[in-house]
Amino acid sequence: MEKLQELVPEAHFVKAFNYMDSKSMVNSAKSKAQVMNICGNEDAAKAEAKEVLAQFGFKSKDLGKAELAREIEQMAIAL
Repeated sequence: MEKLQELVPEAHFVKAFNYMDSKSMVNSAKSKAQVMNICGNEDAAKAEAKEVLAQFGFKSKDLGKAELAREIEQMAIAL
């Protein structure tokens, strides 16, 4: 994500939906407190992503700027 943000600085990237498998995403509203970690440089874009996540039944946790995308990406490996 950092590289994409560097290549297209005018874009508003938000990292989300990166570390959960499809079974975890299905019926997320019925699951207990599903939390989706997100990050990005633009607060308005993150707010919009949080709205989308809420529609899917997820709570969101803002980890910060795009540099923290690596931490989210590592979560997929840890699972």
